[in-house]
Amino acid sequence: MIKVAFILLFILVIDESLTGCKGDSQSGPSTAGQVTVTGQVTRIEDNVPADGGVTIEVAQENGGTETLYFGSLFTIPRPTEERTQLYEKIRQVETGDRIRAKGTRRAEGGIALEDIAVLP
Repeated sequence: MIKVAFILLFILVIDESLTGCKGDSQSGPSTAGQVTVTGQVTRIEDNVPADGGVTIEVAQENGGTETLYFGSLFTIPRPTEERTQLYEKIRQVETGDRIRAKGTRRAEGGIALEDIAVLP
């Protein structure tokens, strides 16, 4: 029982840390607190099937790099339909794709992903 409580607490802490914080970005702020990144995907690590998250490395067109984060879908309460749809968009992205992503800057670094699109 203690292990279950610890796991649930861990999931809640991770989920809260992935919601990000508001801030400015070299990537180009769009609306208050939002960051937009445009560039080429150099690495994708999808651990969602194993109760993890997704990490996407992007080489930006301005020469910098950004790391995008998407947390686990195994949450309590269950993820929203919007979050599930975002994961389906993420699954369509491949290394080498040119993308535009939106999210919020995280205090611990990187961007909490809120939307992503593959560009032509």
